Amino acid sequence: MEGTFDLDGDGQYEFASVEFDRINGHSISMIRYYEIDIDGFQNLTWELELPDGLLGSFVGVRLADLVGDGVPELIAVANLSENGDETILQPIIFYYKWHDDGFGETPAGFLNLGDEKYFVRCNNFDVFNLDNDDDQEILLSLGSPLRGLSLIDLDEEGNLTMIERLEPSALKTGIGFVYGVALD
Repeated sequence: MEGTFDLDGDGQYEFASVEFDRINGHSISMIRYYEIDIDGFQNLTWELELPDGLLGSFVGVRLADLVGDGVPELIAVANLSENGDETILQPIIFYYKWHDDGFGETPAGFLNLGDEKYFVRCNNFDVFNLDNDDDQEILLSLGSPLRGLSLIDLDEEGNLTMIERLEPSALKTGIGFVYGVALD
């Protein structure tokens, strides 16, 4: 769960969550954005499901100001396979802009951090202000065979781009997950 917020300014809190379910025997994941009404009920205001035909699941969701305009964007990371081959999962970052009453239906940008040859998974991600400007950057952890961290930012055109990959030699061998956290 990520939140709470009041992005629409109506005095009612909102939050984002990654949710998992089973439909027809298949596990699915989705990102949902809720508003809590004055009676305490959670009302679904926005939902993002994986596109049809893609195998994988969402890793997490964050709200952060990537652009530097004072309005947070919704950032989602998913481990996906385009061709249905679960041996080749790729970490893909999506971000969605907030409009007056909700997030857009299509991503404002996305970035595939895999090389489409190997099974690479993202274990977690975080956001922080790396360079003390008005926007935030993304820290993404990558599992084997890369075993490292990637720093992601927006370029001048609003495209997600990798600005640095950290692959310490001590992490190159071994098993288990790699996790990253930003201390801002």
